[in-house]
Amino acid sequence: MILPTAIRIEGCFERLVLENSRVGCTSGESLSLQQCGSTIVIYKGVNSATQKHHLHWCDLPGRLKLDHLQIACTRSVIVLDNIAFGNHATVAVSGTGNTVVFRHNQLNFLTLDCTAACNQLNFREQEPLQELDCTLSNSAIDSLQVVGYNESRLQASGNSVAVVNIPFSSHRRTFSFVPVGASRFFILAPDIPQGRFVENKEQWTVEAVLREITLNAELQTAAAEASSGTPICVACRECIPTIFLSPCRHLCFCNKCILYYEPNTQIICPICKSIASHREEVYITCA
Repeated sequence: MILPTAIRIEGCFERLVLENSRVGCTSGESLSLQQCGSTIVIYKGVNSATQKHHLHWCDLPGRLKLDHLQIACTRSVIVLDNIAFGNHATVAVSGTGNTVVFRHNQLNFLTLDCTAACNQLNFREQEPLQELDCTLSNSAIDSLQVVGYNESRLQASGNSVAVVNIPFSSHRRTFSFVPVGASRFFILAPDIPQGRFVENKEQWTVEAVLREITLNAELQTAAAEASSGTPICVACRECIPTIFLSPCRHLCFCNKCILYYEPNTQIICPICKSIASHREEVYITCA
């Protein structure tokens, strides 16, 4: 049996659940499944025997390994639960007014194309993605996590909003944000606890994020040092600084945060703003 690589969902459901290799519906009507080659077309049937508010399960042929999922229904709740996607998966939302919930799917590299309006995409219970290429239009994304090493892009038009969690300190990556019109993104990261809105086109690299962490941390660092009497790293605000910059002779980074910079990259000292041409690790002992 040839396993299906693409699914198209049509119709209007109160709740449609794809779980492993099954489909369940609480629309009060049965589902019809039609397979054409490698594509399964799912649409609302006419059988009213199904009891309302109870899932009516239909088995899909074979075990799903999806490369492409198209959601063409309208005003529906679509739950994608524990689906095995291909390594580079595409999810296209072409219907309007849907709530799509991603939950515990095997999903690494995602191309997300949501060009229809008034859709809500919820990733609150989805494990982090490795890479994202997202196009959003007049819709919203909630609790999306991206942790991979690769380049990612988030582009939105109209009146879109996205809440994205990106732990930049863990990996090296480039993330491009392209908000158009009234769109904006709220970026969360352990390195920037207060988060930040992105309302204009930006490209974030590890170095750029480190500079932002440094700028946001300067006042807090000064206050912490004043209260404790002990120097702390200007980036993480936790460790004792061990990296000595020259020629300015400032001690401001710990040996973990300095790894954000490539070995031969010039560093702008966060304290005096001069260019540091040399760095050296020093060893501090406390009596």
